[in-house]
Amino acid sequence: REMGVVHHRARRLDEAARCYTEAAEVHRRAEDARSEAITTANLGAVEHDRGVLDAAEAHYRAAITRLELLGDRRVEGITWSNLSLVRLALGDVAGAQQAVGRARAHLDATGDDRLLAIATSNLGWIGLMDGRPRDAQRHLTEALDTLAPHTDVRAEALVLARRGAARARLGGPYVAQAQADLDRAERMAGGTSDRLLIRTVALLRAYLDLARGEGSETVRRIEDARRAEPDQPALVAIADDARGAVKHLEALLLEDPGRAVCVGPEQAWVRGPHQEAASLERKVPARRVLSALVKARQTRPGVGLDLDALFEAGWPGESIRPDSMRNRVHVTLNQLRGVGLREVLLRGDDGYLLDPDVPLLVADDGA
Repeated sequence: REMGVVHHRARRLDEAARCYTEAAEVHRRAEDARSEAITTANLGAVEHDRGVLDAAEAHYRAAITRLELLGDRRVEGITWSNLSLVRLALGDVAGAQQAVGRARAHLDATGDDRLLAIATSNLGWIGLMDGRPRDAQRHLTEALDTLAPHTDVRAEALVLARRGAARARLGGPYVAQAQADLDRAERMAGGTSDRLLIRTVALLRAYLDLARGEGSETVRRIEDARRAEPDQPALVAIADDARGAVKHLEALLLEDPGRAVCVGPEQAWVRGPHQEAASLERKVPARRVLSALVKARQTRPGVGLDLDALFEAGWPGESIRPDSMRNRVHVTLNQLRGVGLREVLLRGDDGYLLDPDVPLLVADDGA
């Protein structure tokens, strides 16, 4: 299990899952119920980080059942706190609040103030994601006060960044306080070697950008969170906080997208900069071509797609004369220009592309 923890902290999630699975079997054979329960909760945490929420919940609940029988309120409280974030990610705010309430009750009973502060921070995060920034600020301030006597730089930096995000959502005079929180969180995170924490704090600064009307910078931070680094996966692939923040920020941006290009789920609609949304539901080839342009913009910004690639995207597997092929693609590109993309659908030396200097926002199925 210890090797699993090492891999998990380094976000080598496959290796961590393998170690935890082997450890759980060893503990089961040894009839070590407590160690088996803890390892089961560890497996839940790996699936949670992966975003496999049903599996994460199943492991967490199995661990809670065993820990309740053992009377281990400390580890049970930690597991309830983690489960609260799974319920939040599944859209069950009431269930999330109920779970974090149980976590706080257990941790308060154990007298472990540091873990109680982390659970209280999760309660604040739930409030922020649920559109209650004032409640969020209150709970996150409580969490920071509880953490004060302890030396837990990572936890304090994350709670500060969360409170900065909540204060940014409150707007007005709170924006300066938000900057102070986020600046301090950034300094604290920068003093550690925790790349995950550093990247998460950088993403949460997007709330401050949004409060200042800097939508382009907000989108840039979202794109950074979606992009893998040379030595690390994309932040949204390994961190639940990041996935929740990105989804929330995108929903806020969709309310006032400004100069961004917005694309609906499955390209059912598109909205160009400062344009009204236009439906593409009945324009299947145009949706497919737009999908190819969006994927190219996300993975290789600034690189164009030639006519052959666009034709294959719009009419997969079909073979026609070259002049007919060119005509079809040009007609479809003109359709996309006509629904609001005229200024951002460019022609480069290597083909057609969406302007890499214009923010791109892709809505998920819930937007």
